[in-house]
Amino acid sequence: MPSLKLIKLFKVINKLDKKNLAIFLNLSNYQCYVVSRLVSEKTLSAKEVLNSPLRLSKAQKYRYIRNLLKKNLIKKKYNQYFIK
Repeated sequence: MPSLKLIKLFKVINKLDKKNLAIFLNLSNYQCYVVSRLVSEKTLSAKEVLNSPLRLSKAQKYRYIRNLLKKNLIKKKYNQYFIK
């Protein structure tokens, strides 16, 4: 039996319009992790963003972060990342 939190998450995903659904479905695990941390903590340094339980190289993490910046989901100012 799935947890109630997962069911709520799927209900919210189901309500997304086509554009936002396509963006969400194209996010990697690491990108979802970064966005969720930024939503809860408002702003993170580069070191905090790179520190994750997922086993990826730093180069791959930077590529994923650059992709989020390109999609305008997050912003970077100096060494700080935050939600747009």
